Amino acid sequence: LEARLEAHPLAEPFRRHPLGLPGQPIAFGCDECLNAAEGVAADDRLTAGDVLELVASLVEKSILVRVQEQGGVMGYRMLESIRTYGRERLDEVGEEAVLRRRHRDFHQQVVARFQAEWIGPGQREALRYLDRRMPDITAALEFSLSDPEQSDAALTMAGNLHMYWGVNGFNQAARYWLGRVLASAGDPSPSRLRALFFAAAFAALGGDLAMVTVWVRQAREVAEQLGDGHSHALATAADGRLAMARGDLSAAVHLLDDALGVFRAEGDVHWQTQSLLNLTLTKALLGDLTGATACHEAMLVIGQPRRDSVLSGFTAMSLGVGLWKRGDLKAAAAQTRQSLQLLRRTGDFQATYWCLETTAWIAADRDQPERSATLLGAAAALAATMGTQGPMVSDLLTYHDQYQQQVREVLGTQGFEAAFEHGRGLSLDDAIAYALGQPADRSQPAPPSPSTSLSILTRRERQVAALVAEGLSNKEIAARLVLSPRTVEGHVDHILRKLDCTSRAQAAALIVAMTPDTDQGSS
Repeated sequence: LEARLEAHPLAEPFRRHPLGLPGQPIAFGCDECLNAAEGVAADDRLTAGDVLELVASLVEKSILVRVQEQGGVMGYRMLESIRTYGRERLDEVGEEAVLRRRHRDFHQQVVARFQAEWIGPGQREALRYLDRRMPDITAALEFSLSDPEQSDAALTMAGNLHMYWGVNGFNQAARYWLGRVLASAGDPSPSRLRALFFAAAFAALGGDLAMVTVWVRQAREVAEQLGDGHSHALATAADGRLAMARGDLSAAVHLLDDALGVFRAEGDVHWQTQSLLNLTLTKALLGDLTGATACHEAMLVIGQPRRDSVLSGFTAMSLGVGLWKRGDLKAAAAQTRQSLQLLRRTGDFQATYWCLETTAWIAADRDQPERSATLLGAAAALAATMGTQGPMVSDLLTYHDQYQQQVREVLGTQGFEAAFEHGRGLSLDDAIAYALGQPADRSQPAPPSPSTSLSILTRRERQVAALVAEGLSNKEIAARLVLSPRTVEGHVDHILRKLDCTSRAQAAALIVAMTPDTDQGSS
């Protein structure tokens, strides 16, 4: 194949210029856009105009294939064999390391911009953009980890991805990457401290108290070495997260309040929101609804002018939990509805999971066991997507177990399983609609288009489905997406059920038929 490529006129752009592989990220990731191509390939030898000309040339020769991504966005793909050929040509002329560093720098800026602009009106679009760029971001992280001198870049990138991972429910991916970047050698730095804080937070979501303890201890050590007030406040906030994981909510409130005071004095909006997320929930669970309401309102002061929905939705969810715990079912239901309406704007997983759980508990308390079981099933499907129930604090998981057993006893095993499985089969949008008491959207007079057909799958299920269509085994999919084989098995089961397929081969064929034609670029 290489010999044929060397002799074929299609290879002329590669020979004409060592940077002829447009937007070198295409050699290291999966998708491409012209902005990235210019950002990486253009230099003193190749102008932005030259890059566009090369892209057009490669598209004309079918080396690059234009494909329509989710949301109608256009991108570029190429055969893996041609991608490998281009990478080898770069290595031959000594350009690969240079281009990979520029590729990393470009995507480090992409992630930094995502973090800086997160509290704003474009949260859903920002999440989908990172979805499309994630193969390249992953490649950039791998490159940074390949060189100990680049470890701080990896720490910075991983820390800036925490909202992307958290909102999407990609808890296992977060723990995997944060664990890897923190294992890299490096001096104490603000980037390492931030990564330690988020490693502890994601470990807490997974109920891994041992690792929460490890990461928080390291955060204290780094803060001591850095010595500044902000670092000490961040370590204090991490201690507060550890206290939450241990169930010591009173201690958590004191620690988080202390950290919040420092962040407010500094005018640091990002870390104020992180502290308010934890404080609202902790105070609500303690029964301090006045304090929880004040924290929620403080989040609204930050979020509403910026048109945020995720952070405000999370604190609204926490307040709903507190109202339910106090026994005010009407107010709890109204607060949880408000949270779901905010969260559905971005397709948040983490807080939506707890909204579904809380709504299920409210339904059980209102003697609506079938509705409760259906909502518990919908929540279970989200938990499977995230790879964890995300207990956050032990009290919440206790309530989950208690109500699941209670509803099962009322309905009987058969009745409970029927309602539970119905809930498990709902898409995220339909689950939210069900929780809100709204009819699911069934208005499709014409046969469903490929995009609407696949839209019944969650984002993670669509990722798994694409790999099933490529013929990958569950073990291979697990390695590619950093999931456990058992989690992948659950996703495949959901995909088969939602697509009404009886076999993996049937699902693969249907997925290919429903996916926009990518020709050779999909190989």
